[in-house]
Amino acid sequence: NNPSFGYGGYCLPKDTQQLNSEFGHTPHKVISAIHDSNNERCNYIAKRIIDSNAKIIGIYRLIMKADSDNFRCAAITKIIDIVQKSKKKIIVYEPLLKKDKYYNIEVCDSLRKFCENSDIIIANRVTEEIKKYKDKIYTRDIYEKD
Repeated sequence: NNPSFGYGGYCLPKDTQQLNSEFGHTPHKVISAIHDSNNERCNYIAKRIIDSNAKIIGIYRLIMKADSDNFRCAAITKIIDIVQKSKKKIIVYEPLLKKDKYYNIEVCDSLRKFCENSDIIIANRVTEEIKKYKDKIYTRDIYEKD
């Protein structure tokens, strides 16, 4: 059981809320447990990142899955929110962002600079372009093999 950084997106969170409300007064715990479990997952991962000795935390891509251009409500954004409160420096590499800042976080447009400046690289998915930095990568990618 390794659900990456948790679920996110613009459909599943609102779908679970809708299902929860559809149950009405029927006793149930499954949908609430899914939501609670997802929050626990994000908090657990954020704590591991905060507790690392990394001074600069690099977030590699905000998108939820390969070949996507969407990161609305992605689980990594929840993790970023939690880590930001720790006052650790965060940088982001997301080629889809065409600006210098993402919620007051520096956006790097150079992958090399991003990887070299990051003490730890948080990657939802490990791609070929960052594999050479594997000693810095923190991931929950179940497909990543050494």
